[in-house]
Amino acid sequence: MLWFYSDVGHTQEAKKELVEIVQFDSSEEVFITPKPTRLIQRILQIASDKDSIILDSFAGSGTTAHAVPKQNAEDGGQRQFILVEMEPKVAVDVTAERVRRVAMGYTNANGKAVGGLGSGFQFCRLSEKPLFEADGQLYTALLSGL
Repeated sequence: MLWFYSDVGHTQEAKKELVEIVQFDSSEEVFITPKPTRLIQRILQIASDKDSIILDSFAGSGTTAHAVPKQNAEDGGQRQFILVEMEPKVAVDVTAERVRRVAMGYTNANGKAVGGLGSGFQFCRLSEKPLFEADGQLYTALLSGL
């Protein structure tokens, strides 16, 4: 099966979308090849159920966290996501900021208000303790103020 960029996007589109959502101090901070939201949505359509939990262990710019609620809005799904980003500055300044803005709404680079997709998220920093508690719950040490 071939997916054409006209159907699933391309990195230039993804970069433009990212710059509209997250404000970067300089062009060097912008991801060179972010994933297109439409591409991740297409993958979700094919590879997930409406109640799936989606794991992105290389979250980077947070495209998955953008695509999941967007796809849920389109098909009435209740998908959830877990993102993992190992670089603290990227996790706080890019990933979490994009997730926050996509959920709550933001003003884009052209000054236009963009409504949020809803949903919420919890930003956590994992510690040296085990990832899961004995009862299967995720063990986290929350960062205050996020």
